[in-house]
Amino acid sequence: MHYITHARRRFVSLTMLFALLAVVVPLTVVEATPIWSNEAPVPITLLLSPKTEVVNLRGAPGTDQPIVDVVYNGEKVEVTESYREAVGKIGVRDKWIQVRKGDAEGWTAAWLYEISDTIVTDPAEPVPGGSGSGAAAEALFITPLNGAIRIRTEPVNGSVVDVARLGERIEVLEPVDAAASKVGARGEWLPVRTADGTTGYTAAWLYTFADTAPDNSSPVPTVRASVAAPDTSARLYVTPTGSDIRVRAEPVSGRVVHVTAPGEMLEVIEPVDAAVDKIGQDGEWVQVRTLEGVEGYTAAWLYTIAELVLPEAPVGIPPLGGTPDDRTSPWANTLTHNSILALGVTPASRQVALTEPIAPLSGSILALGVGEPGEAADLAAPVDTEPVVGVEVEPVAVDPEPVNVFSNMVPITIRIEDSTEIEVAELAINGQNLAVYTAQPYEYDLDAGLLSAGDYRLTFMIISPNGIVHASDLYFEVKIDDSTAPAAPSIDGEAVAAAGLMGFPGPESAPLADPAPARRILLIDGEARPFDLAFSIADGLVPAVAESADAVVSDDNPSSLVDVLSGPVSSIIPEPLRATLMTPRPTLAAIIILAMMLTLVPQGLFTIYWMTYTWNNPKVAERYRSPREFVAPQVSFTALLPARHEEGVIKDTIRAVNRINYPEHLKEILILIRDEDDDATINAAREAIQELGSANIRLITFTDGPRNKPNGLNKGLRASTKDVVCVFDAEDEPHPDIYNVVNTVMVRDGSDVVQSGVQLMNFRSTWFSALNVLEYFFWFKSGLHAFTRQFAVTPLGGNTVFFKRHLLERINGWDDQCLTEDADVGLRLTGLGAKIQIVYDAEHATQEETPDTVESFIKQRTRWNQGFYQIFFKGDWMRLPTMTQKIVALYILLNSLLQAAMFFYIPVGLYIALTQQVSVPVALFSYVPIYILLLQMLINLVGIREFTSAYGQKLPLFFSLKMMVFFYPYQLMLSFAALRAVYRFVTQKQAWEKTAHSNLHRQGQTINEARVA
Repeated sequence: MHYITHARRRFVSLTMLFALLAVVVPLTVVEATPIWSNEAPVPITLLLSPKTEVVNLRGAPGTDQPIVDVVYNGEKVEVTESYREAVGKIGVRDKWIQVRKGDAEGWTAAWLYEISDTIVTDPAEPVPGGSGSGAAAEALFITPLNGAIRIRTEPVNGSVVDVARLGERIEVLEPVDAAASKVGARGEWLPVRTADGTTGYTAAWLYTFADTAPDNSSPVPTVRASVAAPDTSARLYVTPTGSDIRVRAEPVSGRVVHVTAPGEMLEVIEPVDAAVDKIGQDGEWVQVRTLEGVEGYTAAWLYTIAELVLPEAPVGIPPLGGTPDDRTSPWANTLTHNSILALGVTPASRQVALTEPIAPLSGSILALGVGEPGEAADLAAPVDTEPVVGVEVEPVAVDPEPVNVFSNMVPITIRIEDSTEIEVAELAINGQNLAVYTAQPYEYDLDAGLLSAGDYRLTFMIISPNGIVHASDLYFEVKIDDSTAPAAPSIDGEAVAAAGLMGFPGPESAPLADPAPARRILLIDGEARPFDLAFSIADGLVPAVAESADAVVSDDNPSSLVDVLSGPVSSIIPEPLRATLMTPRPTLAAIIILAMMLTLVPQGLFTIYWMTYTWNNPKVAERYRSPREFVAPQVSFTALLPARHEEGVIKDTIRAVNRINYPEHLKEILILIRDEDDDATINAAREAIQELGSANIRLITFTDGPRNKPNGLNKGLRASTKDVVCVFDAEDEPHPDIYNVVNTVMVRDGSDVVQSGVQLMNFRSTWFSALNVLEYFFWFKSGLHAFTRQFAVTPLGGNTVFFKRHLLERINGWDDQCLTEDADVGLRLTGLGAKIQIVYDAEHATQEETPDTVESFIKQRTRWNQGFYQIFFKGDWMRLPTMTQKIVALYILLNSLLQAAMFFYIPVGLYIALTQQVSVPVALFSYVPIYILLLQMLINLVGIREFTSAYGQKLPLFFSLKMMVFFYPYQLMLSFAALRAVYRFVTQKQAWEKTAHSNLHRQGQTINEARVA
């Protein structure tokens, strides 16, 4: 037991190493919390600017609250709540912030804004907790605008000595007057000291003032803290904030391919909407191209946005010419010349279309961005942004129609089958690109004011991950109904002026200069119907069929597997954890998949190798089969029969061993039974001895030592008198000529150890018995030959194995503390240099039975695996002479750890499959273990036919189908047994779990009448 105790800690470490291959998915959320001092803040005015085109200003927090104004991209609003509270909300989903725009005050969505300016003014009154008005502040304190800002030993390229976190209060170590003008200024660096005393330099433009203000005679001027990042799908140019900034072939440590000059402009060549979020962010890298065409990666935190080139919006879409028969879609095989994809810009947001509303042909109010409350634009807005609704106006009373009469905004919704793989999609009318998508929803609000009377072609195109383009057209007709043109509505001029709209006179209510255009009626197949469309590769773009009431998805009728899995489970998972689990981590997911593949694929391929070794090397199988002619008996044999609670089978086994055809004076049988609580087995053995009346059969009972098989074998070894000691299990049915076979091999080849075949026979007894039978069939017919012949490592079986007695005595017999004593003896004899020979012939294989229950099978496999772990930590395998032998021994002893890891691989694999996206090559590679498993199943289906043919058995009809059904559950049972072995080894539960036997292999079968394979 001493080596087990010493090995326990090392085994835990080794097991955790294998488990880490499958459980490295981070499952925690770290949320930065600002750390504020108790001092009162100085007066700080925070100005925000929207990241999107338009954001609503509401009377109270929530998208269901009334709209009091709108804020356009480029405009600034003043935060009216506490700076400390406000700064932590900016950019955070579902947070609302209180702001003022002109005279309008309200609440707006904090996640749609970025900090535009931070204004610090000299307080007129003494600051509580400060030095008072007019007294010089001892130091200036600043705080980061975002997380993880580096502090370096020197500006720009100094070594990183610390990292400033969001909300952390950093002291500036230079005069307040000089430092105040640097805060927020691009290219400036400040000497600072952290709360724990670390000093260094940090980028001033990534900070704002904290809770102690400098005492200046005049207010500190407005400081630009960050650049508003517009939502765009076009071309983005950036410029460095300093000089000599490197562009590398790969992020972080790639070779330098370019060094920037001050003011140089670089074009961003990754998706613009993703790149915008990186600019100025510490630790982010962005892919760029120089004006000379050099491409690479550069540090995003050292750049600012220089220019944003937006695609021009069309001023109108003319109808198609000619007749319908003459019209063909240019999208059928290629992209149109004005497609966003043709420009090489692949967006990554849900919907990236024209960033400006498409201007109508006439002076519609929609051209100014002012719509009617509740119009279709609200319904079609992407789910990750707040729906935008314009300033409220007096509604125009019209009859309900499928299309909104006043605004003529027509929502287009396209539904695609979940199984359709899409890399990117485009929507166009008459070849004019409208929107580009990389994910659902596929929605667009079409301003019908762009359309004239006539026929139009709506085209939807998808590009699959493998680059195949599928496109389909839907033709519709536009008619103009002049009779429904509304009168010019009145609008609150003051509200319009506050919204920043041009061309409206004075604050008084006034009519619009131009009335809204006449209503456009859009007809599909001659009918005015909603543009609710369905797209499939087979049917193309067609109007969707309305769902019946029975098909409506409800909480009780989830729409997908993800809904089924996430619905009930998500209600008990905390929101931060659920959000973390659903966060896309493609790089991490790819690393996990590759790690799992690098363990599963080699193991699976090597298993197939040894399973098919003799079929691929028929000369080996022929050379090491049983001899056809026997030499005269020269070797004497002692058969050891250890038994415990085997009263049902021991008598038959004693008779079978006694039937072995060999001279009586050259053989003996020792029956080994522990005399404590096993009177039934002892009595059955005595009855058999009396019936046979042979003086060569002896019963040896004992009470000392562990209650296990190797202890009994050692008792028999000390009592044996013959040249060769062999082992038979209590349920074995050896062939009558087995001694002649072994005698011939030992005399002819000079072998020290001979392992003959062992075969389970009752392949129809249980749902798993056929697969268990085939394990023995492949192992003894092929696997042992591969390990012995190719790698000189032989993990011997537990019975029908023959040893020269002096070799066993030299190694002190079996290890009575080991649960897999047979494999242990094989490795020790291999290290000793003994000549071990494998002999396999179906005719002479010893027949046994499979475990009769799942519980018994799992206990048997647990014991085997646990014994392998014991052998590993004993270290005898390390004394094998070659490195190849050591590696193969390691595979034999620790292969079950990979089986145990399957209980981690499966949930991790399902998690990645349901929530993550990886590249196509990684996704394809992830299927390789499945293909290997299917190949192993096919080999087993062939193997069952080989087995039944070799042993004269009949294969039932549809039996192969049954094996296919239970093949994977059998693998899971092996995995569970391996995991249980790990648990028992770690907890030091070393008790021998005996396998019960029921003589199933002898029931209804002809003993040892096997055909030669």
